[in-house]
Amino acid sequence: MSTMMTPQGVDVAGHYLISSAYDHGEQYNSTLYIQDIRTNKLVKTVVLQGRPHVGGITYDADHQQLFVCGEYQGTAEIIGIKLKRLLAYDDKSARPIKYDSRTSLGTQSRASFITYHSGILFVGFFNPKSSGYMQHYDVNKKGQIVGAGPLQQLQNQVSVVSTALFKQHTLSKVQGAVFYGGYAFLSQSFGPGPSKLYVFKENLLKESFSERDAVLVLKMPSHLEQISTYQGRMYLIFESSAAAYRKTSQDHVDRILSLDLATLVKEVRHAK
Repeated sequence: MSTMMTPQGVDVAGHYLISSAYDHGEQYNSTLYIQDIRTNKLVKTVVLQGRPHVGGITYDADHQQLFVCGEYQGTAEIIGIKLKRLLAYDDKSARPIKYDSRTSLGTQSRASFITYHSGILFVGFFNPKSSGYMQHYDVNKKGQIVGAGPLQQLQNQVSVVSTALFKQHTLSKVQGAVFYGGYAFLSQSFGPGPSKLYVFKENLLKESFSERDAVLVLKMPSHLEQISTYQGRMYLIFESSAAAYRKTSQDHVDRILSLDLATLVKEVRHAK
C-alpha cells in the first residue's frame, strides 16, 4: 500500500467522479479512483499500466470513454478506456486494466493536461519557466484519435502516431484548461504559493493566451491541478495534502472542490 499517491486529474463521467493519481515514490502503479458522484462513496480503484504521471483525464461523453494522459518511450501518449470497461474492472485482482486505445503524440514530449470540447481533444504541455502550449487533436466518429497510421501493436491494441490540427501557446505553469459559457478557464500552479485561475474569452483559433488578455484572474489555494466542468459546476483537484507537498504547501485542500459556474460567469461579466 502506497502512502505517496499524489492527485492529478479529475472529471465526471455520468454518475461517476473520476480522479487520477501517481505514486511520488515511483514504486507503485498509477491509479484511477471512481466515486459515486451522488454519495461520494468510493466505487473502485483502477490500477493503470506502469507509472505514468497521469497529469490529466477527460471524459468523452460522445463515445463514453475516458482519455488519460500517459507517456511511452519518452513521448506523450493518450490512453483511451471505455467507461463500461472501467465499471466492469475487478479491483480485487489489482491487475493493470486493459486499454481500448493508445495514441502516441509524435510532436509532443509530455501530455500534462487534457480536455475534450466540441469534438476536439486539447492536450497541454506544462512548462514551469516559460509559455507552454495546447495542441488540438481530431476524434473520429468511432471515438478514436485521428492518427497518421499504425505504429506498433501494444498489448493487443493498435497504437498510432497522431498529428496535431492546431497549436495554441499558453501561460507558463498551466495545469488544466476547460471551456464553458463562451469562456476558456486555465489553472496555473507551481510550488507552495497561491494558484491562479485565469479566464479568457473562448477562441479556439487563438494563437496564444497572455496575461494581458485575461478578463479575470482569481487567486486560488496552492497546488491546484486539473479543472473540469459538468452540469454547471467546475471541479478542482489539489495535490497540497499529498505526502510529498504537505509540509511545504501554504494550504491543505484534501478533497475535490466544486464551484457554481453560473456564479463564476457572473463575476467574469461584472469584471468586464
